[in-house]
Amino acid sequence: MSRFLYILVSLIYFYHVNAQGPIGSWTDHLPYHSVNIVSEGQNEIYGSTDYAITIYNCRFNELKKLSKVNGLSDCGISTIAYSIDQEALVIVYMSGNIDIYRNGSVINIPDISNTFLPGELIINKIRTYDEFAYLSTSQGIIVINIEKKEIKDLWKPSIDGIHNEVFDFCISNDTVFAATGKGLFIASGDSQGLAYYGNWDIIPGSSGSTFNCLASIEDKLFFNKKNAVPDNDSVFCYSYGKTTYLPGLPGTTNHTFEAEQDNIIVSCSSSIFFIDADGHLLNTISNYGNQPPDPGNVLLKGNDIYIADRNQGLVRLINGNNFINYIPEGPDSNNCYSLAASDGKVWVAGGGITDEYDNKELPFMLFSFSDRQWWSTNSSDYRDAMRVEPVPGDPGHVFVSSWGYGVFEYNNRDLTNHWAENSLGSIIPGQPLVRIYGLAIDNDKNLWITQSGMQNNIKVLTNDNTWISLPYNINAPVIGDMIISRSNHKWILLPGGHGLFVLDDNSTPGYFDDDRYINLEVRDQEGKSLSNIFSIAEDLDGNIWIGTDQGPAVFYYPGEVFDQDIY
Repeated sequence: MSRFLYILVSLIYFYHVNAQGPIGSWTDHLPYHSVNIVSEGQNEIYGSTDYAITIYNCRFNELKKLSKVNGLSDCGISTIAYSIDQEALVIVYMSGNIDIYRNGSVINIPDISNTFLPGELIINKIRTYDEFAYLSTSQGIIVINIEKKEIKDLWKPSIDGIHNEVFDFCISNDTVFAATGKGLFIASGDSQGLAYYGNWDIIPGSSGSTFNCLASIEDKLFFNKKNAVPDNDSVFCYSYGKTTYLPGLPGTTNHTFEAEQDNIIVSCSSSIFFIDADGHLLNTISNYGNQPPDPGNVLLKGNDIYIADRNQGLVRLINGNNFINYIPEGPDSNNCYSLAASDGKVWVAGGGITDEYDNKELPFMLFSFSDRQWWSTNSSDYRDAMRVEPVPGDPGHVFVSSWGYGVFEYNNRDLTNHWAENSLGSIIPGQPLVRIYGLAIDNDKNLWITQSGMQNNIKVLTNDNTWISLPYNINAPVIGDMIISRSNHKWILLPGGHGLFVLDDNSTPGYFDDDRYINLEVRDQEGKSLSNIFSIAEDLDGNIWIGTDQGPAVFYYPGEVFDQDIY
């Protein structure tokens, strides 16, 4: 019986993590390795990323995903918190949109996102008490009635009504506390007029300082004073009108305080501290997993510790020692500049350039998806991957272009070749500034590339690994993307109003006397010029589609480009 149960649980886990929907449905492929907030529900642990939520069911050892594909009303999650009283997860987005997730269903509260608020709205944290959720924001404390699914109030702790950002909120013994950018504020929980700043008092000695973390145990309020100098925050305890500095804590940059099992848990930039009710440091966790810790916040469940880690996903420390992380399948980043698919694999280049064709200086990233699994690689030594070109009939063999670092070749996920300034030349001789945009492979498996900033803009890597530089200097500052049509013509985009460059090399890339080429202006049938062009593709009928700022344009007879004026 136990063996059967183990197999059943394993199948349920596999199904929820890996199952694909029917044809016509959507599946998300989002990065789940960077978790910001962890919250405990009924037998479930929730970990929020910027884009979706990881749900781990402790009872069945089941991992699920919750995203806009299967219920959420928005993307760009700011923070989450679970309400024990309402048995519901409150999800707040950077837009101010709010979702209530309960019993597998999502109810949306769009009131804040639909209301004009002067100034920027930043949601810093959520705390739940009874049927209410309290949002600490740049506009004050927004009070939500979860049961009624409505906005109840907007509280404004401040001095003389001056705008004051709230970073955290706490209720202790019918007293409410607000950690703000201009001091630590206190008010009676019985007050009905906390939208009026005059009903708030400031704790003596806190005026003018920034406080960002609060938590309360045993009639004591612990709070963090944020210092402008990194790794130099200060922790204090407030009890019965008296404030005490806790000198026994190492100087860190503290992110969150959580009251758990008569302890205060402090999440900081690289460690987790456990403090008892007397302010003594009980334990420090500064190492788990295979990367440096970067905890967002922490909760305790029995003898286990659950951590929202920005590098290692939803982390579980069993009995405080054994490490497990729960990360649904996904790429390492949401940075997707281009896609390519071949032989059952999808490839993603994560990089790109600015609208002015300058470097974004993003780490070189390459992802692939096949057999329902993602593989990712990135390098801080190189930057700005642009295009991926798979070699047809050779799964796992791809070329990748970059804006500044040349061309990379991968075989079965291993980097096998890298061509840069020594092979291709550089805009600045002797320095790595090799700007490659377009890639295409012809029927003979020769690799064609476009290179900006050089006299010879088109180069070919033949199937015997020899580079050929074609003697054509395209008069355009940027030589963009390219395709090879079924006629074996090379169509090259020239952004910035320079049209297209079309080349027929007569399938002899090393012999130039039989070449034909033309600079082609993109015009419609009425002669109107479409100067801003961005993308190019060939359809199954051989028509060439051009993406423009006026909509798509189509060349229906592209094979006649050298013989007559086409539009």
